[in-house]
Amino acid sequence: MHENDAETLEKEKHRNLSKTQHKTSTPHDKDAPGWNEPLASASEAAVKADKSTSSSPSEMQAKTVEYVKSRHSEDNGTESTTAYYKRDEVTGPLSGAKGKEEKI
Repeated sequence: MHENDAETLEKEKHRNLSKTQHKTSTPHDKDAPGWNEPLASASEAAVKADKSTSSSPSEMQAKTVEYVKSRHSEDNGTESTTAYYKRDEVTGPLSGAKGKEEKI
């Protein structure tokens, strides 16, 4: 979904007009071929997902995982979101706060 991001809107609009959609632009290929989810609002995407005819929750989960991995893989030019440090360090007055401690 575009969330009013002008760059995303323009990029996806260009893909639609040139008929070169990204393989992950159409997650509902059986129910709505050619529909471009990044051009949709959040409510439009929710309605489209609700009307999808997937057979089971496990199938929908598998399709969602596949979709997210292909949409956000490092191979297609998106920025890496991998942290190269063990954990965040908190400094200041909250550094001694009690909470869920991560075991290393």
